[in-house]
Amino acid sequence: MNKTANYNKEITTIYRVNEFLSSASIGSLEHLLNLIMEEATKTVDAEVSSIALYDKQKKDLYFTVALGKKGEQVKQFRIKLGQGIIGVVAKERKSLNIADVSKDKRFSSGLDKKTGFKSKSILAVPIIHKGKLIGALEAINKRGMKSFSSQDARLLEIVAGQAAIGIENAMLYEKILKKHGALKIKHRQLIEAEQKLVTMGKLSAIGNMASRIVHDFRNPLTTIKGFTDLLMLKKETVQSKDIEEFHKFITSDVDRLMGMTVEILDFAKGKSTLKFEECTMKDFMDNICAILKRDFENKNIKLIADLNYDGPVYMDKGKMQRVIYNIAYNARDVMSNGGTFKVETGSCGNQVEIKLSDTGGGIPDEIRATIFEPFATYGKSNGTGLGLAIVKKVVGEHNGTVVIESPPSPKDSFDTTFIIRFPKQKT
Repeated sequence: MNKTANYNKEITTIYRVNEFLSSASIGSLEHLLNLIMEEATKTVDAEVSSIALYDKQKKDLYFTVALGKKGEQVKQFRIKLGQGIIGVVAKERKSLNIADVSKDKRFSSGLDKKTGFKSKSILAVPIIHKGKLIGALEAINKRGMKSFSSQDARLLEIVAGQAAIGIENAMLYEKILKKHGALKIKHRQLIEAEQKLVTMGKLSAIGNMASRIVHDFRNPLTTIKGFTDLLMLKKETVQSKDIEEFHKFITSDVDRLMGMTVEILDFAKGKSTLKFEECTMKDFMDNICAILKRDFENKNIKLIADLNYDGPVYMDKGKMQRVIYNIAYNARDVMSNGGTFKVETGSCGNQVEIKLSDTGGGIPDEIRATIFEPFATYGKSNGTGLGLAIVKKVVGEHNGTVVIESPPSPKDSFDTTFIIRFPKQKT
């Protein structure tokens, strides 16, 4: 296989892993590990594969899931760091490609004896995130061949690298759920007599918020990890224009993560940290539309941009970006079967006007009066109910207004339109 074919296969692997990481159920570590194993087995054409996770308290590795006929017998099997091929890989944090395990002193036959499986060749790679050992991934017995190739090793390293952040997030989420459950019980015991109903509502909102925060953070983090791995694996062949494009998306997603963090903290504390600056509407909207186009592509959502004002505007760019993203991603969530999202800009005297329209089915009359209130959700199973409350708060801090037209007009094909207006200049 030539370099171009290898490069294309690596890119395909990255995007395929990113796709199932994004679609995996939040908090379901076992489901995520199964997806990773299936992808690893398929990518390198192995007979079976398994993941061993690192227990930092016991300083050993344990198998939680393994594919193949004897996979169930492998679960909860524990080995020491340095024991067997996968133990050595985890300890030394280096990949190993063993063509004939019978000739390698590091091979341990414990698992083979337990399962009755016959290992011939093994390809194992470490799973590491930010310098921290997560575990190790191994593929056993190359189908139709005696051993795995160096290209197989590169592909399995890509799968492990992409999977590391998903596993880390899933494990973190499980810890959050356990802590949240414990706090929920204690909290209910303390105030049940006086505020039982109010308490339960708030705890439910906290649980939903944790779910949405992990969900929102996972997509940009996965993108950042994917582009970073691609640059490191193929930095000698990536063209300068591609590097600039990757840098643009990485920087943009880092800014999004920072903005999301500050946004939630500010709202929770009831404070404002706006940083006004003058910028051009064209640069501001071009960047937003590029991000939305990328995020909408896999959701079968068409983005229409009708940008009629490209002059100067005075605002907090990061906060106003989050306003647009909150509305856009609400629309994306309700357009689960695809649709159209339209972004329009214009000028109304001394004010900038931004219209955001979607074909998501509209907003029922009975909830329109409360749609901008905290913890109000509609049509989404993983929403925090804070998105539109934050929209109203930020626009208000810009001395502006936000209103909803649903439907906009009989001749319009869109179901809902948000209209945002705020002064162009400092007031």
